[in-house]
Amino acid sequence: MSKKEKETAVAVKDEGDAALAAFLEDDGLVTISQDVLKIPRIKLTQKMSNSCGTLAKEGEFASEVLGVNYGGSITIIPIAINESASFMEEGKPSATCYSKNLLTNMDGVLCADCPHGCYYANWDDGGPACKRSIDIVCIVQVDGVTDFNPIEMNFRKNNRAAGKAIANMIYQDKMQKRVQFSSAYTMTSKMDNKNGHDFAVVNAVVNKEDVSREDMLKIIPIARNFSEMKKRGAVETEGDNEVTDTDPLAAPTEECPL
Repeated sequence: MSKKEKETAVAVKDEGDAALAAFLEDDGLVTISQDVLKIPRIKLTQKMSNSCGTLAKEGEFASEVLGVNYGGSITIIPIAINESASFMEEGKPSATCYSKNLLTNMDGVLCADCPHGCYYANWDDGGPACKRSIDIVCIVQVDGVTDFNPIEMNFRKNNRAAGKAIANMIYQDKMQKRVQFSSAYTMTSKMDNKNGHDFAVVNAVVNKEDVSREDMLKIIPIARNFSEMKKRGAVETEGDNEVTDTDPLAAPTEECPL
């Protein structure tokens, strides 16, 4: 190939790349509403879960949206972690009230002035009706292979101990000036019983190991993009205000969320 032909080929390639980039930026072929485009969630399958017997067995981690069964143990690499709270009323299809920052509810009312009298920090009556959740957006490792698509895990009620364990280990990493995705955490499930009801929970003992430098470098742009989207309020998750927040011990036929 002559010099001129090489220059022409490079020019065509550059123009093609620019055209492709422009097409991908706004091709007009995918116009989906925000309520459909949500980060999927990993759930711990219960006996009465919709996916039990079809996608996963009781006590296995799975994502119904993705149609993926992760088995009885799962390894995650956290990208972002925060706390939220939600008040669920029996028989209601969604949360009556929720807070994504533990400061104000969805209407901007201070949680401390809860309009339902269910402030999550009020333990005077034996236990608040509004429940806190540790929410972790993460990357999953399957059989040692990293899947770089963000997914969320919510640690509520009986699984909060596992969430607290991960949160404390992440905080220790931060104290050592390590990013949250420098470590991977492996969890297992186990069966528990309360008030005559058997159900699966996440084991509070969580194993931690270092993430490879190669994976960390790949996660950095994903984390940056997620951070920017979160600041713009463009991040929604499958787990937002779902009826599956119902306490399985109060209603054993409902699914026990993470």
